[in-house]
Amino acid sequence: MKTDLFFYTGTGNSLWTARTLAEELGEAGIYPISRTGFAPNHSGADAVGIIFTVNIWGLPRKVIPFINALAGGPGKYYFAIAVNAGQVAATLLQMEKLMECNGFIAGSGF
Repeated sequence: MKTDLFFYTGTGNSLWTARTLAEELGEAGIYPISRTGFAPNHSGADAVGIIFTVNIWGLPRKVIPFINALAGGPGKYYFAIAVNAGQVAATLLQMEKLMECNGFIAGSGF
């Protein structure tokens, strides 16, 4: 299963998480959300992972337009990993609601 991992990082923890996960998955591409010209809705991968830091118990501002640009495809699996030093709080619920507003759902969140 091909997986595209999109990450947003401030200090490098989300990048480390993306690299570690890509190594475990084998066939995975890693793309920075903040610098990507890659249109996420054109990902040819079977699975799309979004890895980000938790900012003030929520999604980072730059991650929100990225999620809004996603388009759910038939059979495509979406998942999220919230990297934090304490509590995720309602961050994954915020992401789930945002994805639902765009017509698709996250398969899981960590």
